[in-house]
This record gives sequence, C-alpha cells and structure tokens, in this order.
Amino acid sequence: MKATLYSKGAKAVITHSLRKLCEELGVNLKLIAAAKVLDQYYLSGRYPDALPDGAPFETFTETQARDAFRDAKLFIAHAVRWMKS
Repeated sequence: MKATLYSKGAKAVITHSLRKLCEELGVNLKLIAAAKVLDQYYLSGRYPDALPDGAPFETFTETQARDAFRDAKLFIAHAVRWMKS
C-alpha cells in the first residue's frame, strides 16, 4: 500500500496501518475491513514477544492464519492493479 501511495505521488508515508493507507487510497470497504483485521497482526508479527501470553504460534489459530493470508493476497492483487493504472 505504501508503494502504491508513492507511485501516486505521495512524498512521505509514515504509518504502518493498512487501514490508514487504504483510507488514503480511497479503497472499497471490503479492503478496509480486511485491513483492520491485518493491522491486529502487525505488532505480534514483527515483535514475537508483543503478546502477553506467549508467542504468536501459541495464540493464533490456523483459521486466523489462513484468513490473514487470503486477505494479504487480496491486497497484493489490488496493489498490482493500482500500480498499473
């Protein structure tokens, strides 16, 4: 999403929030909803000790991982389309 904003002329993109990036791009509500979910994984994915009760593999379920992967692929597909337009 950051690369998409830069390709559209943004000078500085300082947030890591997919939701905020999506809002700046004016994407559809389905992507914003997915962004809100993926934002919840950011800290624990980057800092494995961010969760109070164990590592991410002990906290998240396989279903959550599959859903997050599906949503991430959705973002990549949209980013590729946006960058080409």
